[in-house]
Amino acid sequence: MSATLAATRAPGVRIGAAPLLLAPGVLLVLLLFVYPAAYGLVLSFQPMQGGMWENYHHFFTTPRLFGTIMTTLGIALPATLINVGLALPVAYRLRTPFRNRRLLTTILVVPITLGTVLVADGLLSYLGPQGWFNRVLLSLHIVAQPVRLVHNYWGVLMSLVIVGFPFAFLLLLSFVTGIDPSLGNAAATLGAPPGARFRHIALPLLAFGWVVSFALTAGLVAWQGRLLFPALPALAILLAAGIAKANGKRQTANGFDLFTFYLLPFTLAALAIWLPFGVIRPAYPQHTLPEAVALERLGTQVYGRFGVAGEAGAELRGWQLNGPTRAGDTPELALIWHALGRQNRNWTVFVHVIDAQGQIVAEDNRPPQDDAFPMLQWATGDWVEDRHPLALAANLAPGEYHIRVGLFFPRTERRAGVYSKRGTLRGDYLDIGTLTVGS
Repeated sequence: MSATLAATRAPGVRIGAAPLLLAPGVLLVLLLFVYPAAYGLVLSFQPMQGGMWENYHHFFTTPRLFGTIMTTLGIALPATLINVGLALPVAYRLRTPFRNRRLLTTILVVPITLGTVLVADGLLSYLGPQGWFNRVLLSLHIVAQPVRLVHNYWGVLMSLVIVGFPFAFLLLLSFVTGIDPSLGNAAATLGAPPGARFRHIALPLLAFGWVVSFALTAGLVAWQGRLLFPALPALAILLAAGIAKANGKRQTANGFDLFTFYLLPFTLAALAIWLPFGVIRPAYPQHTLPEAVALERLGTQVYGRFGVAGEAGAELRGWQLNGPTRAGDTPELALIWHALGRQNRNWTVFVHVIDAQGQIVAEDNRPPQDDAFPMLQWATGDWVEDRHPLALAANLAPGEYHIRVGLFFPRTERRAGVYSKRGTLRGDYLDIGTLTVGS
């Protein structure tokens, strides 16, 4: 029996390092691509309101949302055409060995290790209003003012070309190198010029590869969640090594192979581990507070549940006033909110400083955290600190002024109701205390 199994086992298949090399990439695809896609699809049929198809009906009947499709196509389609159009002739030229071919290939795929964050930072440094490109143009008196190349359509397009080109190049290179060179040699023997050989031999054989590269590159540039870099290149190298070992192919242990299959992936993996904590995390501040921290920052405790009838809403639990409060100063009011459930509206917070006659002498109207964390994103149990600067007029008379806080919906100017702990409606604003203006 053992002899029969040994005879039927596929020749060249080696059980050992290959599964270990393949496992990270397979787990990544399952956990970070297949599962989220399936989970998101299920969630799309579970709207907060309406029937099963409500999310899709809302998307396709709302011009602002439906218009994002055309915006995406307007960026993704040109970027994909440029990437595939440039990658095809480069890959075709690099299909045959020549001196420094590996070095040139490495240079072309270096942007794959950078990712969105570093590419954006580089574009801002080189092409921004104060970048070297505009400085050269201004010093040569070619332009009278800086050319705007970032924070617009062209900046996004350039970033997608920089990041997407290596993918299109590697995909097409794998298809080009699979073409039997004897076909071109036979055509050349029969007198076919290079252009004719490319049109009648290479191009038809590359049609499928071109379509696949176009589709995958379009999906890449249309999807902006590329925070996995440079983890993906490291996993791709391990996958390639694993597939090579599974097929029974041994890599020669020269310096380039040792660098490619050992030092490079582990360096990229280490960089991928550091990048979220060293670059990405500092760029995105935490929007919620741990409950213990929020309770410590309550300051002056108040209570008011803001929302509409039938909804959980959010409660205001406390506030602090930071900074001097003399005429001409701008103290900052910190509010501590506690979400009692999912919010169904993007409310805007209004803070009014009221004098004895009921007139507004200072105010600030803005979404929570200046719209960095809209209320539609609040989840049940979230503690949110929200800060509002209050500019006091230079001629404001000394004395005590009341502070009123409320929520309103900008489109309709409708205000949220304010309820007590027992559920009694108290009005459409909450008087949280007083502000004393010194002399």
